[in-house]
Amino acid sequence: MNLEQFAEQFSHENAEVIYLSEKNAAQSEYVDFFYSFFFLEGTLYSANGTYPLLPYYGIGNKEFHDDGVVLRKYTQAEGGQLEVSETVSLGPGGDPRTVSNGTDAYVFIIGNPFSDFQTLIYDIRYQRKIKLKCDDPDFKFGKNWQPYLKDNRLFIVHEITPFRIMEVDLASGLLSKVLEVDISFKINQSHAPSSYHYPYPFFRGGSNAIAKDQNIFGVGRATSERYKHHPFFWKFGDNKKLLILFTEFFYKFQRYGFNIIDPTCLFLHDDELYFGLCCSERDWAHGQEVLNLLVRFSERTIGPSNSLESYFLSKVPTESDGKPNLDRHLFFCIEMPTAVTSVHELGGRLSLGIEEGHLFHGPYVTVEAEAEYYAELSYLTLASNEEVIGFFDVTSSRLDSARVQHDFHTLGMAEVHSCHGSMATSRVTFNTAGSIGKLLEFRFFVRHGVKVNAFHVRTQRITT
Repeated sequence: MNLEQFAEQFSHENAEVIYLSEKNAAQSEYVDFFYSFFFLEGTLYSANGTYPLLPYYGIGNKEFHDDGVVLRKYTQAEGGQLEVSETVSLGPGGDPRTVSNGTDAYVFIIGNPFSDFQTLIYDIRYQRKIKLKCDDPDFKFGKNWQPYLKDNRLFIVHEITPFRIMEVDLASGLLSKVLEVDISFKINQSHAPSSYHYPYPFFRGGSNAIAKDQNIFGVGRATSERYKHHPFFWKFGDNKKLLILFTEFFYKFQRYGFNIIDPTCLFLHDDELYFGLCCSERDWAHGQEVLNLLVRFSERTIGPSNSLESYFLSKVPTESDGKPNLDRHLFFCIEMPTAVTSVHELGGRLSLGIEEGHLFHGPYVTVEAEAEYYAELSYLTLASNEEVIGFFDVTSSRLDSARVQHDFHTLGMAEVHSCHGSMATSRVTFNTAGSIGKLLEFRFFVRHGVKVNAFHVRTQRITT
């Protein structure tokens, strides 16, 4: 099988929803992320992480890392729905990856700074934890590993670039390097390394991998921004060549508002391909919509209520033909112009307090409908001597023949208040009556001396 043949199996028309969990998660809430499914002796299981939605500025605090991994066992109820029949806590950690051959199954768990391990394996069959170690003094554990089984031996694709395979000794937990190929595409993440995160490469692991004949297949993800993940298909052959392929399969998830698209599991069961995804509107420090999904690609007839297409038809798209839909959209502040001294930090635009002015203005969307909307700014203040730090407004304008803005009208405005290091929002309700064809912009005027990180503006249609 070549890479294109592997990728062609991923079709919306043949995708049957086996499990779907969707949640509007609130800021500071503990949320289930990253359901990694697998079959063991004919029974469906999942391992998932539980994680609090807290600002990245607390990344060194124990509260921020109060995560854990949960193992769930499923049964099928009358009507075909999956029900959880058993739940077991596997302790602290996150980012679980699973791999199973039907008789043996393993959960890989990444530790946090307060764990007594870097990475461990939970052996489900023998109900034991194995802490992993490596004798190489230069080895960095990292994360986004892609485990696979071949001839009853356990391996991991440790990194995509360079492409590195390690074998796991289940008796001792020792990792040994099997292969490493010096591969790099020289594409950096746009958010630079800092004290807040390890500088991972642009191309990273996603789901577990599948070994077939002399080839290894998998689904990874590329990180263009902290809040944007782009899945891709990959293949590594016995010729030691790595192939990477992007297809349109994942675009529909983006079109319906999911900017983080993380592959969670990939496996064959009864000769049918299963695939899991964890999708969210942006990175996991904000209140947002979260989707955990398992689909089966099948030639069998799929009922309308179980098809992936039916799920998308039930939602309002966030864009059409690449244009934002004001009815439902998330505009990222670092993707709009600024008029003050600022930097990109942790997925937002941070003012440095040097001068007053608009921290962002834009995105200059053409108004196409007369309706009532709200625009909600998400932000966090780091330093302020005043309670009111600025103003958030929605303004319309026109372009003259020289493409200069004129005919400005403020459609709504709200004060923005200091939130003293916590996440906060400021909402403006506005009406576009009489504004068809005009350009719409959001503006955040920040006072002198204020350090505030503006993350995104969420729009929602209220009435027609």
